[in-house]
Amino acid sequence: MSTGSAIILSTILLIVSVGAWRISVAHRWGTVGKVLGVIILLIAVIIGGIYAYQWYQERPKVVNNLSGIRIGMIEAEVFVEMGEPDSVTKHKTYKVLRYTKEYDTAFALDVSVSSKDNKVDVLCEQGEFTDPYLSSYVSESELIERFGEPEATFIDPNGSYKTLAYPSYNLTFIIRSGNVSEVCLSNKAQGYLA
Repeated sequence: MSTGSAIILSTILLIVSVGAWRISVAHRWGTVGKVLGVIILLIAVIIGGIYAYQWYQERPKVVNNLSGIRIGMIEAEVFVEMGEPDSVTKHKTYKVLRYTKEYDTAFALDVSVSSKDNKVDVLCEQGEFTDPYLSSYVSESELIERFGEPEATFIDPNGSYKTLAYPSYNLTFIIRSGNVSEVCLSNKAQGYLA
């Protein structure tokens, strides 16, 4: 202990000792005890409030959009939000609009638009996830720890990927080599397993 620390500590002890002696002389321990009890209770309530707020912010929640695109948007709204897609792949009942970033070749946003009603029904994002809530999950074990066991699971017959579906959160995660490689958002997540 340095000389400065010793002087500060002895000063604090002296102040506490004088305070205790003054309280003893005046017989005011009951008042001091009540004041200290209220202070300790206030500190406990504040700390409890901080922990409750952190728990509330970190709980699993329903995800409604990826990269500013929501399920149910019409194709024109997607064009207004994202611009022209980099590529369009047409299928029998839907088409996929793919958006990429020049500076990030790993990133892709696939927007599946139904041919029936021209609305977005599935969104998949791969690479760097734009949603900070989703970007914090990198491994399968972290997902399961946070969301619990998946409501549905699909393993590719070739073993190249695995999907974990959480329809109650509108989410499907695609796992490759034990890590999250893609996040899909759908209001029918169980139907998007294969």
